[in-house]
Amino acid sequence: CKVSVEVGGELVQRFNTIDGEWTVCFDNLPAPASLPPPAGVTYQPCVIFSIGINNEWSFDDAMAERGCKVYAFDPSMKGAVHHVRSEGRGPGGTGGVTFWPVGLAPEKQVGTVSPFGRVCGEKAECLTAGWDLDTMAGLRRLAGVDHIDLLKIDIEGMEWLS
Repeated sequence: CKVSVEVGGELVQRFNTIDGEWTVCFDNLPAPASLPPPAGVTYQPCVIFSIGINNEWSFDDAMAERGCKVYAFDPSMKGAVHHVRSEGRGPGGTGGVTFWPVGLAPEKQVGTVSPFGRVCGEKAECLTAGWDLDTMAGLRRLAGVDHIDLLKIDIEGMEWLS
């Protein structure tokens, strides 16, 4: 990677650490995220899937400001509903963040998820009930997207199963 940038992140005082910061390689991202367009040229915005938000939006907002269309997913945010968080934040009115309260899983389901991210059906040790989960193909259909330029996943161990 020739151009890598730390994007997002906020200080978590009680742990004295940065949460939500991701290293992004901009070498292959379509402009305007990586380069301003030449005069008279319009680029398609980059498309990002951001899976696992936990109310920490700094990465998503920063990439939207760079002109990317960010599709964010997280079933764990209590009370969150599908909404457009922002539009037209980047150069030339590109970019924005759209959110769905849906998570990534190996198969589509409305089930319960353990605190460690494993799908565990109706078992007593599961603490959170009623999360909507879907496959990557299902999330792409939900967002109406067939191409993803950058995939960010932070779902507490479920990454490898999904």
